[in-house]
Amino acid sequence: MTKKSEDKAPKPSRLPDPLKLRSGVIFATIPSLLIVGLWAGAVTYVHLYHYNLQVDEGLVPVLGIVASVAIAFKLYVSYQRYQDARAQWSHLRICVRNLVRLIWCNVPDGPRQRPKIPPPTQIQVEQKLREDLLSKASAIRLLVGFAFALKHHVRREYGTEWPDVRARIGFLPTFARRGPPSQVSVSQSLYTSMDPEKGLPAVPNKRFSTAPALWLSSLFTKEEVAKRQKEQEHHNILVAHQNLPLEILSFLGSYVDLLNSEKKLEGGLAGTLHGELGTLNEILGKCEGLMGESMPLPYAVIISQIKWLFVLLLPFQLLQAMSWITIPAVVTISFSLFGLSAAAAALSNPFSPTPSPTSLPLDQICTNLSIEIDTICSSMHSPSYSNYAMSGMMVMAGEKGGVGWMYLKGNKPLAPLVKKDFADCVKNLSISDILEVMRMKVEIPET
Repeated sequence: MTKKSEDKAPKPSRLPDPLKLRSGVIFATIPSLLIVGLWAGAVTYVHLYHYNLQVDEGLVPVLGIVASVAIAFKLYVSYQRYQDARAQWSHLRICVRNLVRLIWCNVPDGPRQRPKIPPPTQIQVEQKLREDLLSKASAIRLLVGFAFALKHHVRREYGTEWPDVRARIGFLPTFARRGPPSQVSVSQSLYTSMDPEKGLPAVPNKRFSTAPALWLSSLFTKEEVAKRQKEQEHHNILVAHQNLPLEILSFLGSYVDLLNSEKKLEGGLAGTLHGELGTLNEILGKCEGLMGESMPLPYAVIISQIKWLFVLLLPFQLLQAMSWITIPAVVTISFSLFGLSAAAAALSNPFSPTPSPTSLPLDQICTNLSIEIDTICSSMHSPSYSNYAMSGMMVMAGEKGGVGWMYLKGNKPLAPLVKKDFADCVKNLSISDILEVMRMKVEIPET
């Protein structure tokens, strides 16, 4: 298994950075560079054979400074966005590891001692131990499912029909499983009709009479703005109706409440578990904030306009001194601006499902997290289950040891090694079998 994975691992490139064309943005800038090159060639030809097109030397440098500052700010915002996304996913891994360690190693197994009730029989104790171990395995599996669900959520891939999500949480009665939001006509109509400004009197728009430049710019951006607003409204509806990671946190919260009701969370452990779940909810919210546009549309438009205005005026500055060399000079200078702008655009989308040097490897992160969790659960369980069999602790006859959703058909806490439902595992597997399967899962990781 290890040798096979090492053979498939990509080898690092030995080329210097300037020659790593596939990892850069040069191919994304080729169409723009062709346009600039043709424009520079046409301007140079007209200047040399027809009219003198040389302009004053003070105009273009000032415009170049403005364009450079604007693009530098755009690149900074995009890089900060990428860093925030990477930090949130690193925080997610830490939080999930902490929860798994607390649940698997610190939450006691077996029945708790209750006064004025006769001690349970050996069969009842073993029954409770099996239920508790399988409950832990179910909750831990759901935590890993949260990471996979968040991966698809930030990629705008909603629902539970993705293989890595369906295998872990497909059995849960979530809203995302019931159907697309288009079927929820009542909620959608309420969402789109709640406009508090509709009742206000109409105010005439004076922008067109007082600012002709703004009116002219609106001709080029009106359709794009309307399209983006429509896409954003549709995205908001999808997020509201198919927020699968948020629903998973609710199921995990019910498990913590069950542990608390059984008096198994002592010494502030309940607050710690709820705090970690709250941290996961905070990570979810911050990742959702990174799913939108990196900067407002008017700002992005004006940066693009200034950039193009500079590169189109640049040939007129260089004609007198460079003649035909103006063409490669303009293309080279334009590449620096277009390259930085393309790099900023690539960095602003860290959750892209298409593999690229600027997108976070979410598939690999989730798979590695699943293997790490199996490694944690493969360690010797503590405290030892044998202590409970000899103690005077008890469990009420007929009481279920797991929260309700764990008994739903399709919950396979020991998958992929044992494809039995929760109730079948409780009935047919011994405690040693359950622990042995948890140790073996690390050798056969689930992808």
